[in-house]
Amino acid sequence: MRRFWHMLVLLALAAPLAAASWSDLSVEVDGGLGRVLSPESLNTARSLGYGLGLDYGLGRLLGVDVAAGLEGQMADFSNDTGTTQALSAGLDLRFSLPMGPNTNPYLALQGGYCPMSGQGGSNWDGHYQASISLGNQGFFSDNFGLDTAFVYNIYSPQDTPLQDLGVRLGLLWRPQAPITMDATKAPPPEMRKDEDEADEGQEKIAAPADAPAVESKAVPPVDAQSDTDNADVNSNTTHAGSAHP
Repeated sequence: MRRFWHMLVLLALAAPLAAASWSDLSVEVDGGLGRVLSPESLNTARSLGYGLGLDYGLGRLLGVDVAAGLEGQMADFSNDTGTTQALSAGLDLRFSLPMGPNTNPYLALQGGYCPMSGQGGSNWDGHYQASISLGNQGFFSDNFGLDTAFVYNIYSPQDTPLQDLGVRLGLLWRPQAPITMDATKAPPPEMRKDEDEADEGQEKIAAPADAPAVESKAVPPVDAQSDTDNADVNSNTTHAGSAHP
């Protein structure tokens, strides 16, 4: 048990080193219930597990969010003959399809090592562990959410692989909520300032500062009737000047 807690502490210390952005990091504390499928010596056993996981979002690939992480888990398999324990630590790869704050179905794959194997009769004498999970992650606030999943676990064999099928419930915590853009909200002051400076620069280019101001004067309307009268007067004057005595 001491080694298990040492492993969890190491995982917690490694999280800030792996996270380039706090909004992409999430921590999960989970517990699970299930039933052993094989071997026959344990196929009537009930399983009880608990663990700690760290996930880091890598980005989006073909419309699917991809995350990688570390996970440590302790599982107890108990029946009328006794209890067998298995401690595992491994890597986790999760593919999720975001549909909303409370709807993020995912497929997760995990593979790891069992450091307690072979240390005693109450420990599973295997060395490797793998699992597949189908579940959903839903956040009920900016920082907290729930993880529910069906989980299939398989442990490397003594003679026959230990296989377990169960359900998992986890509490999720992320240090910082992901940043989302809201088109209905105004841009931040920094963006508005940049836009204003750009507009001011365009105005300076269109109208240099040393260019004289051009005053516009109203043009008097043309009176068509006055022009006609003036033309008649000029015509009469011309005829009068050219007449002989």
